[in-house]
Amino acid sequence: MNVIEKRLAVEKEQTRIAQELHDSVGHSLVSIMTLLKLSLIDKNNSNENTKKALQASELLLNDVRKCVVGIKTDTKSSISARIQDFICNYNSGNSCINFTEMGEEKSYHGFASDTIFSVVREAVTNSIRHGNANKIEVILKFSENCIRLYIIDDGTGCDKIVPDFGLKGMKEKINSIGGNIEFSSLPDNGFSVKAHIPVEVINYD
Repeated sequence: MNVIEKRLAVEKEQTRIAQELHDSVGHSLVSIMTLLKLSLIDKNNSNENTKKALQASELLLNDVRKCVVGIKTDTKSSISARIQDFICNYNSGNSCINFTEMGEEKSYHGFASDTIFSVVREAVTNSIRHGNANKIEVILKFSENCIRLYIIDDGTGCDKIVPDFGLKGMKEKINSIGGNIEFSSLPDNGFSVKAHIPVEVINYD
């Protein structure tokens, strides 16, 4: 039994590392490639785009280090602030990402910080890389009993959604904190992600 348990623990850790690397490396590389291409095309803003690419590279290296050693992000960090920082660094080229926050974020929402941030990062990366989206709306709604997340793009869409590693990863992460997530799309009519995460408030004072 000890041998089996150890194998399962190793497999679980390997899956975690693979998912974390997919999320952080995939997003960061797309962002870096986009910025470097822009620096070649737009000579007037070449220095600024190259600077942003360097910053993205440094963030990527930090993410990889955290992933490998198993350091978790502080779940008390503001979800909204993390998303805003991410969007600020990502908005470039032809893509425009808008973020809307509704309701008031409380400390007891912090348990979902890592999961929501990961889903937003993955969905936005997919919208740009696979959907060729020009506009992406990220909406986060806070209430006392739930958190709702909407990510809607104007990309190419598809007539049939075939879950890949990224979509499966988003679903597993949302499910792991008791939530559910839905994906919908139509050809030439964009792609949308809708997630609902219940919140149980118990003696947070």
